[in-house]
Amino acid sequence: MQKNKKCVLTWVYHPKALPIATPNSQILSACDLGMDVTVTYPKGWELDEETVKTMKKRSQEAEGRLSFSNNMEESFKDAEVVCAKSWGALSYYGNWEREKKIREGLKNWIVDSKKMKLTNNAYFMHCLPVRRNVEVTDEVLDSKNSIVLDQAENRMWAQMAILLYLMQKK
Repeated sequence: MQKNKKCVLTWVYHPKALPIATPNSQILSACDLGMDVTVTYPKGWELDEETVKTMKKRSQEAEGRLSFSNNMEESFKDAEVVCAKSWGALSYYGNWEREKKIREGLKNWIVDSKKMKLTNNAYFMHCLPVRRNVEVTDEVLDSKNSIVLDQAENRMWAQMAILLYLMQKK
């Protein structure tokens, strides 16, 4: 990833509410790299305001850009990296039944080849595990532009390094 490259983090449908830590860290990392970051999600799935302030600050410091959208297709235009991840709606925290009903109407928030064709031949990322044909279609996940396995391998080596560091500390 390079400075000013367009990176889209998109919310995707998942039958369960998932933690927001992974999307936050992915966005912050892209902001730190000075990327043109677009975060797209359905209305009601906004991120924590304090965390967004930090994202904006870090993006400015790295001379990048940060924007938010509720239009998945518009957000994908000219993207060079697309990261997909679901997260729970903060506005429905503690009210799972209400969120679940609204979430069921958002199954169109899936990464598919039609949306990927709007990109600039973007790489596709997902932190795994993934629900095939729920969060992303097989066609995208198995494409030559999918780097999910490389991403998973990088995470494995990072985790091993952390374990080694912790085991050597006395």
